[in-house]
Amino acid sequence: MSKSVVRLKLINTTPLLVGWYDPSKQDPVGIRATEIKGIWRWWCRAFIAGAMYDAGMLSGIEGRDVYLAPSKEEAEAISCIVGKILGLGYAGEKPAESSRFKLSVQAKSDVSKNIHEFRGGKIDEFEYQRIKLLTLKKAVEGIKQNQEFTLSVEKVREKYKDAEELALKILIVSLQLSGVGKGGRRGLGSLDITHIEPEDVLSSVDKDIAKFIKDVYEKSIEIVDNRKYQEICGVKSNKQASNKVLPPLPAVSKEDFKLYKVDTRDYRDFVQVHQFFVRTERCRALYGEKIYRDDLRKNLDAWFLGLPREQKGTGYRSDHYSRRASPIFVTYHSKKENVFGQGIFVSVFLSGDWPKELKWVGGGKKPVPIEIDADRIKKARNVFIDEFVKYLMQKRLRLQEIRWY
Repeated sequence: MSKSVVRLKLINTTPLLVGWYDPSKQDPVGIRATEIKGIWRWWCRAFIAGAMYDAGMLSGIEGRDVYLAPSKEEAEAISCIVGKILGLGYAGEKPAESSRFKLSVQAKSDVSKNIHEFRGGKIDEFEYQRIKLLTLKKAVEGIKQNQEFTLSVEKVREKYKDAEELALKILIVSLQLSGVGKGGRRGLGSLDITHIEPEDVLSSVDKDIAKFIKDVYEKSIEIVDNRKYQEICGVKSNKQASNKVLPPLPAVSKEDFKLYKVDTRDYRDFVQVHQFFVRTERCRALYGEKIYRDDLRKNLDAWFLGLPREQKGTGYRSDHYSRRASPIFVTYHSKKENVFGQGIFVSVFLSGDWPKELKWVGGGKKPVPIEIDADRIKKARNVFIDEFVKYLMQKRLRLQEIRWY
């Protein structure tokens, strides 16, 4: 068995930087299938983890240096469900299994004609903070907007039809809420899905992303509640799970995953949202000054935007972690034909997988210790949302929560 089960027409709405054998060069094929697979697997883990957490099958344990992490058994169960049941491929404690899906990406036109060398973060009239950081030492190649691609997904064999159908729906979510390549969590590499074959993959949600995510979440619950799948993957149902404070990893949980939308007038609005994550830009917008003690700085909560967050010897440091990816995803969709319409989606995950201790170092002052626990993580999330809302108001934009459950 090998047949195409889904075909998506994609167009990048923001600069796309996926690298090549040399990370500063752009692969002339455009988007590699491996980039899509990585995003797809990440979101499959997030949905399965969210379903397990809400069903009392996931609680996590306190780590030596991390506030919360999945136990070895919980991590293995998530990996097994994603790999063996949903069909994305598995390599763990049980017998290995190859992916039941084959992905291929074809560019509609010659990608090489749309490759641009980015220097200093400025492209045309717009400046991008993430590209500026990427090009501090040398120029980086990427693809400018409006390159069209076709993503084809073939099923090479069928094993668990209900789970495989769920996996395909998660693929659509992942391409709407994540960018591809460098800066993908800050909106770079955003992709519009302008056409889906077959159309019934969306069920009857009528371009309503809230209904679609709810449908995907409920089907994820059905998968983790399935006795057969539980036995295959060693999932232990524990309705009295000791920790219901936070998921131990990013999870699409009813309480701990928030989705927002910003309606846009034009592309400039996306750039303004992208620039929020630079302190000088948000301070200039909020207070009219380049350097100011904004709420994220005043409360020492800017670490929530992701680590590392340090420049010229000042910022947030961890003795044990050099990187903790941002829990905030931004994507921009410009086409009315996009499967879930136009605008900016902002996804925010609340989870306990942060270093237990951080230090804030600034301007020759004595380092300030920061102890991380559930209350501190929730507080930092709330400070971020409050400041983000104020920033958007200054730009005459509005953050609207999409209540998906």
